[in-house]
Amino acid sequence: MRTFNPGTCNKSVWYMQKRNGFSYVEVLIALAIVGICLVSLLGLHITQIRAAGYTTRTRRAWMLADEKLSEKLTTTNLTPGSNSGTERINNITYNWQTTIARPSLKQLSSDYLENLWEIKVTVTWGSDRFGNIELLTLVHNQSQL
Repeated sequence: MRTFNPGTCNKSVWYMQKRNGFSYVEVLIALAIVGICLVSLLGLHITQIRAAGYTTRTRRAWMLADEKLSEKLTTTNLTPGSNSGTERINNITYNWQTTIARPSLKQLSSDYLENLWEIKVTVTWGSDRFGNIELLTLVHNQSQL
């Protein structure tokens, strides 16, 4: 049986057989891979934060639009016209407008449209292109029912 004698073989071969750790280059490559993965995860996290912020702003706008629509639906006499206003919620300015008008439904005769009103609520916020929602409903004028 042959035994290993470090004096009889090349020192570089003996060093490669003896080492127990990682070389400097291997550690640098592993750190570079970990760094690239962390940067990718950070970008994904920032995207998720933006999406959550957009969802929160949109939910608040829907709640404001629903509130303004409920105010119009509880009035006893609907009259054509519009009104608007501004509300600031958590440092975000929401502009709203409500419009009451006769619907333009050409398929129906005027008998059906006599007491029918269209209520539209529009809420806008921010400067981005997605910052607006619109609610639209048709109702009978309660005072004439």
